[in-house]
Amino acid sequence: MSTTMMLATHARVPSHGLAAGSSRASARLMMLRCIRWAVLFLAGLTLAPTDIFAQRDMSYPKRDYYFGAPAYAEGDFATAARIYRQSASGGLRSVEGRWVDSICYHAMLGECLYQMGKPADALEQFNAAVKLYIQHNGWLLRVQFPVELGPTQRVLGKPPTWGRSTRRTQVAHIPDKFQAQLGNIDNRQAAQQGGVVQPARLILVAVPEVMRCLAVAMRRRAEIMGPICEHDRLTDQLLETIATRQAPQGHWVQSWIDCLMGLAYLGDNKPVQAASELQKSLQLGGKYDHPLTPTALLELGKIAFQQGNLPQAGTLFLEASYSAAYLQQYDILAEALRMGHVAHEVKGEQGIYPPLLAAAAWSKRESRYVNAVVTTCAAEALAARNDTRRANALLGDATAALARQEMKQGRVGADFLFAKVAVDFRQGKIAEGNQTLQSLLKFQQASSLWLYQINLADALYRGGGVTPRVAALLYEQLLREPTAKDWATQPLETISLIKTPHPLPLEHWFEVMVERKEHDRVIDITDRIRRHRFHSSLPMGGRLLALRWVLDAPVEAISRSAALQRQDLLAKFPAYGNVAQQANASLNALNQMPLAPADQDGIDQQTSLFKDLGEASTAQELLIRQLSVARVPSEFAFPPLADIRALQGNLPAGTHILSFLSTSRGMYGFLISQETYGGWRLESPAKLRRQVSNLLRAMGNYGDVSQLSGKELQDTEWRQAAAELFQSLIPAEQQAKLSETRELVIVPDSFLWYVPFEALQQQQGGTSKSLLSQFTIRYGPTVSLTLPDQRGFKPRSRTAVVVDKLFPRDDIEVATEAFEQLSDVLPDCERIPDPLQVPSALFAAAADRLITYADIPSSRTGPYDWSPITIDRNKGGSQLDNWMSLPFAAPKQVILPGYHTAAESSLKSNSNGEEVFLSVCGLMATGARTVLLSRWRPGGQTSFELVREFAQELPHRNASQAWRRSVELTTPTELQPDLEPRISGIANGIEVTAEHPFFWSGYMLIDTGASPAKD
Repeated sequence: MSTTMMLATHARVPSHGLAAGSSRASARLMMLRCIRWAVLFLAGLTLAPTDIFAQRDMSYPKRDYYFGAPAYAEGDFATAARIYRQSASGGLRSVEGRWVDSICYHAMLGECLYQMGKPADALEQFNAAVKLYIQHNGWLLRVQFPVELGPTQRVLGKPPTWGRSTRRTQVAHIPDKFQAQLGNIDNRQAAQQGGVVQPARLILVAVPEVMRCLAVAMRRRAEIMGPICEHDRLTDQLLETIATRQAPQGHWVQSWIDCLMGLAYLGDNKPVQAASELQKSLQLGGKYDHPLTPTALLELGKIAFQQGNLPQAGTLFLEASYSAAYLQQYDILAEALRMGHVAHEVKGEQGIYPPLLAAAAWSKRESRYVNAVVTTCAAEALAARNDTRRANALLGDATAALARQEMKQGRVGADFLFAKVAVDFRQGKIAEGNQTLQSLLKFQQASSLWLYQINLADALYRGGGVTPRVAALLYEQLLREPTAKDWATQPLETISLIKTPHPLPLEHWFEVMVERKEHDRVIDITDRIRRHRFHSSLPMGGRLLALRWVLDAPVEAISRSAALQRQDLLAKFPAYGNVAQQANASLNALNQMPLAPADQDGIDQQTSLFKDLGEASTAQELLIRQLSVARVPSEFAFPPLADIRALQGNLPAGTHILSFLSTSRGMYGFLISQETYGGWRLESPAKLRRQVSNLLRAMGNYGDVSQLSGKELQDTEWRQAAAELFQSLIPAEQQAKLSETRELVIVPDSFLWYVPFEALQQQQGGTSKSLLSQFTIRYGPTVSLTLPDQRGFKPRSRTAVVVDKLFPRDDIEVATEAFEQLSDVLPDCERIPDPLQVPSALFAAAADRLITYADIPSSRTGPYDWSPITIDRNKGGSQLDNWMSLPFAAPKQVILPGYHTAAESSLKSNSNGEEVFLSVCGLMATGARTVLLSRWRPGGQTSFELVREFAQELPHRNASQAWRRSVELTTPTELQPDLEPRISGIANGIEVTAEHPFFWSGYMLIDTGASPAKD
């Protein structure tokens, strides 16, 4: 059989042909081949002269490669991936390795892995495809292309029913395969001088498929890598290679090079140049569409979308969908319709994206993959418009399309589940929606492109792949606060970002800024790290909390941009405003009543109002759940971000902020005032922790009920431990600055939350003085929360008091007497009724100040699983996480002298302070501005006296001044052993005062620094 016959048999293999399914079909196929061979032979057809070097019939990619296309179109990505992986073994190899036909295997395997939610594995395949193109640059010069093309006579895919193209173009008639020469005609030089002898031969190559797959690899590679792509060496190599334009000059093939050039520019973050090249690539010879036209239209639409030109983007996405439908490129078709839907939603159009329903009907017989995508988009859009009946029907259609488990477990399935969550929330199925969302976020942790890009950039910097300057830019972009655009375009990705902890990249960003001495950003990043710890511990990564603050916090407590978001949200969702008015009406009525009505009529009226408030708040929470998965923005108003310049400009004269940050590789300290800024790295955090433990032990902290003897109360060993710890925490040059301090604000981190800074000793003139004796002290969970917002104080605050056993062995009368003494000096002070008729989280909304004379057991299940009002601690609606829900009306001042931390056992546990930090953030997230917590619980008369003196002074001066005054008044008083359960062995006639720090330094005042209005 002649070589001519053998090559001709493969000239027209269909793009997605299937092998014969039986021996009879195989025999029929062989007969047809034999007839074709005979016809060609009798016609006397000949090939180019190089045909004499061809050894055997070759066609690439091999036929079995195309078996993956039907599985891919149906969304069976795992099956398709197996086919592509297996067919790769038949790829063409030479002494130089694989040839360009393997671009197809790598690209389509990568595409399947991408759809399965495996970005790292997919990127590996796309990189391999790109490297093959670079390695074999110039291969197109070996292909025998026709000079002219005409319109195709083929029957193209089923025409789209959702619209008609306005481009008025035809599809070119391009053969599926072209002859290409491998090897060299003249090998004499290699034979004489040494080298590889490669005899020339002709093969058939599916050039259009290779080019399409290369485009797939390039655009997906850029999508997966995001902003890292432009800093990758392979991107530079790709640009350099394509720029040589190794293809017949002045030929229609150059349009394919234009498309590749545009995609390369996109990877290099040059959208203007990319748009120019892509526009040139739309037609071959300025006449005909071709296999890369849908890709070019889609990417042009994305460029317009990123530039904010939504009308043009919408037009381009539609055109891409038409072209992809005709050419049966279902991946482009699905993405074009999905992006058109996103653009439609961002524009804020009234109805759903018109093409979706028509495309859903069209795709039922064409591609289950496309059908699943468009029905999911339509269901999400209908849910956002509260049309849950039709949304559910479409989810049913999508469920049928997703019946194949492979697609359901990938990216398409994730979008489907997110749409289902939106429908569930709209129907009030909160528990079901939450459960679905939790499983979805687990998938997202591995498949999210945003999270992958963060880890990729982090690995690139740590491996020395980019300079610190470039790393700073990448961290800035990838670790940004979610923007309104993020929420509008990729809500699932954004929720995945804020919910998934990623502390190490944040720490490395911080270290880059420290290295670059960008002090303005260092403090900001320390607060971002703290905010991320807090937000990632909350449901949906703080998205719900953000919406509560934007919609319900006092307008004085949020930024101007958040206030504008509130206006927009209330305009778009008037139902929320109506329910909020009902909640406010009930709350206002409750504020006119006593906290503990004296008669049954008052109790009944109050219970009814609390019921109304609870129902309205529940309705608000349901609406917030619905908004949480919608394409609407929500600024993270709490905690706010720290701006060092604004911070220093607003710091009162004489106030210093002492901030610490603990990372996985060290601990850092910062001292900030109006004029100065200093930072340092602390030596050996492990040694510091031992010093803290030694100090706590020297103060008498051996357990929550351990007692101090008279000898221990007179021992001053703790002073030496306190002085050594102070020296370890603050360098000498920074200590000197404290001489100008009137107020010290401390932002602890890690185990430093357990340090009683008030008792630390600073050497002055041969003697040591406690820090509290030199200046007032307060704390903040973040640097930004050390400054007040614009909220004012009420002229008179209603104080709710829990009267219970502050120490377990106490009699209830001890707290009762303390409450009566408090009532004598504090107006509007009322005892919380026991039992409560409503959940304590709801009852707290009616109080301005809370004092809990009760022991608060440590939570064993989480930082928010404890009750500030202990009366109903084991009932629903009493935990701190319930307090963070609406109504936004918790006490602004919270005093908890019975709180426990690991300090009471001298850090015997492995606690790292996170539970204190999160609890403090949780309390302040409810609207509290002043929180007094005990690190350990002395639980005696001194506790009651400290609290009473502090509370009665709060209406008249700022909290840090009130607390210092309280300590100064209480410490000289003589202890009464029978009223102090934490001391023992005090002989009669021996006077012991509360000067020992065990009684006063165990309290931590967290406060924003706001001052009450002057009379």
